[in-house]
Amino acid sequence: MESMNNIRTVHQLNKQGSLAAKYESLTNQCLKLYAYISFALASTNFAYMLIYELGQSTSAVASFLDLFDLIPKIDNNSTDGMEITDLKGDIKFDQVHFVYPSRPNRVIYKNFNLHIKSGQSVAIVGPSGSGKSTLTSLIERFYDVDHGRLLIDNIDIRELNIQWLRSQIGLVNQEHFLFTGTIRENIIYGCSYLRNNVPLNEVIDVAKQANIHEFIESLPNTYETIVGYNGTQLSTGQKQRIAIARALMYNPRILLFDEATSALDNANETVSHFSIP
Repeated sequence: MESMNNIRTVHQLNKQGSLAAKYESLTNQCLKLYAYISFALASTNFAYMLIYELGQSTSAVASFLDLFDLIPKIDNNSTDGMEITDLKGDIKFDQVHFVYPSRPNRVIYKNFNLHIKSGQSVAIVGPSGSGKSTLTSLIERFYDVDHGRLLIDNIDIRELNIQWLRSQIGLVNQEHFLFTGTIRENIIYGCSYLRNNVPLNEVIDVAKQANIHEFIESLPNTYETIVGYNGTQLSTGQKQRIAIARALMYNPRILLFDEATSALDNANETVSHFSIP
């Protein structure tokens, strides 16, 4: 009998390893199931949040897609319109009314009148937001007046060929951008497509008018000096003078400065004003 009990005890002890393995396997399966459920719940929650965000952004996406259906009021690529054979550069604002489309409740000009005669140099002075930059935007025809007329040599600006008009205007903005390349390339940028092989003496001439020639000549590579991205190698005042030289390179009939000399000291600003014909 004692032998039989020993056999049963040994048999039960042999089963313990098998039971432990089954318990371990069951535990692992439960842990895996818990992990799967956790991941599924997290994914479901993420999907819910994504659907909610998509619902919130539907109107924004619709507004964005509407932009592709917009037809601009001014066709910048239009070849229609007349060209004035001998442009004098006489500018006249006649009872002009204008508001920006994005700010229809703020009137910029109301019954505005201004006559700038050919050959005149006129300074428009006023506080920020008073419409000084708007003046240049209308002359460049980035916008059309809402009421009244803007005349160039007594011709409504809307009747002129827009590409020809802009080729007759030199514009130097408050914010000027220099392209990666040489000083010479930046000065003739935009002009080189009109005619190839712009002579260096013409580049030097406009640089002198902008009072930047002496500085350029002091550089080791002079006009072939690389300016870096957006002119990182130059000061703000030097970049402004190069931008002025670029505008003069067109030999424009109308020259617009939108606070273009704000970074120049008094001496450079005075020389630039007297040097520009």
